[in-house]
Amino acid sequence: MAFVGLLLRVAGIGLGAGLIVFGLPLLVTPLPVGAIMIVTGIVLLVASSTHARDWVRRRRSRHPQFDERLTRMEQATPWGLRGILASTRPRAE
Repeated sequence: MAFVGLLLRVAGIGLGAGLIVFGLPLLVTPLPVGAIMIVTGIVLLVASSTHARDWVRRRRSRHPQFDERLTRMEQATPWGLRGILASTRPRAE
């Protein structure tokens, strides 16, 4: 069972990173395909890796514009994925 969990984590990290990489050049297209791919990639990375979750949380706390965009995208994502993005919100200190 532990092997299956590890395999799913590695697949999630690989697929998430691939979606982000392939979504970046598609940001300039008239359709929002690139943004959808990037957000889906971020969700997969955050769901698969605590390091990615901490990295996104730090970026959101240091860059208010990035935080604002992710918050808007968070509201547009389906209910099941919304919680994953919400877990990266900056913590109040």
